[in-house]
Amino acid sequence: MKEKIKSGIKKLIDTGFVHIFGANTLNQVLSFLSGIVLVRVLTKADYGCFSDALNTYQFFLLASGLGIASGILQMCSEYSDRPDVSQRIYEWSSRFGIKVNILLSLSILAVGLFAPFTIKGSNELLVCFSALPIFTLMYEMAIAKMRGDIKAKEYSYSNIVNMVLYCGFSILGASFIASKGLIFGRYLAYIFTIVFIAFRFHVFPSFKKVTLEDSIKRPLLKVSLISVVNNGLSTLFNLLEVFILGIVISDSTVTASYKVATTIPTALNFVPLAFAVYVYPYFAKHIGDFKWVKKNYCRSLLGLGAINGAIAVVLLIIADPLIIIIFGTQYADCVSLFRILVVGYFIGGTFRVLSGNLLVSQRKLLYNTMVAIIGCLVSIGANVFLIPKYGSLGASYAHICVLTITGVLNTGGMIYFISRKKEAGNADEEK
Repeated sequence: MKEKIKSGIKKLIDTGFVHIFGANTLNQVLSFLSGIVLVRVLTKADYGCFSDALNTYQFFLLASGLGIASGILQMCSEYSDRPDVSQRIYEWSSRFGIKVNILLSLSILAVGLFAPFTIKGSNELLVCFSALPIFTLMYEMAIAKMRGDIKAKEYSYSNIVNMVLYCGFSILGASFIASKGLIFGRYLAYIFTIVFIAFRFHVFPSFKKVTLEDSIKRPLLKVSLISVVNNGLSTLFNLLEVFILGIVISDSTVTASYKVATTIPTALNFVPLAFAVYVYPYFAKHIGDFKWVKKNYCRSLLGLGAINGAIAVVLLIIADPLIIIIFGTQYADCVSLFRILVVGYFIGGTFRVLSGNLLVSQRKLLYNTMVAIIGCLVSIGANVFLIPKYGSLGASYAHICVLTITGVLNTGGMIYFISRKKEAGNADEEK
């Protein structure tokens, strides 16, 4: 038994799980601590204004690179045994994605300059965000390439460097010039990380024209475009909560309290995401091997459920002192919101995140799209109905409602697909 445990631990270390999970844990701890500092450095009104501008900026990010980072991860995973093909996929994708995000940045700039905002000051901050998508995508494509090539250590080290710089520059910037400094700190973090990855791991942003066979380009673009729709719709319901809340209740302090309540549950998403990041390339490599996929999916789901359940129970018990100690008495009004969102974390983190990612690894993209559309429609309806009636509590009720529905659909869909007996030759067929 001891030898089996030792062998299992060694395998996790050798395949990079320890590096990925350790890096994600450290990153979330740093992100969480910096978030606490930022909440205390900025005034409540200023933090609410920043949150409003950030929420609008994130709407644009839903179309970042038209999903090309997801395409890089999938196709480089499938061609991880052919480095020359993997490199050409990355170079073609890099040029494509950067051109897309230049147009995206110009759109953000136009909205920041000319669109009306209900919370004063949001326009100016959105203008400051406008060029950031270009640098963010460069970083995301580089780490997608490393992860697709199953270079877990390089991926993990790059993530740590980025988060240390991100937190450090954000706090320094916010301390000196408030919200604007916080935004400019993010620019510096991504720029320095891109330089680090380029010179340390030789993954450079590419602007050169590269030829890619149609047999590779078509699935690359298909995965990318459907992924951007799926990820966009999945993320949209989170953004709609703050967006509708800001319109219905034009009070930056209410927005600030809601954002604070989401801080810990959102940060904890690193647990299911770390699992998904680690196992994704292996599931992609075993596409069509239903026996292998079924066995390892069930193991992952049960283990993740146990971890998330333990985390949720602890947080529900210590909610009151935790919020006051970490964020201060000015945010005591968000304890009820926090408890609801913790339950949402357990549901989403266990049944939605892992299953949604692994459906993509098996190219069940259209099913993911259907789930995302349903989730988005439920979010709009629930928020429009519940926020005017219950305020920020209504937003949290809508949040947990969407997570429950999409979690059931993702997990049910994954179980359905892997339980069907199909030949490996039909693995690429859309269900």
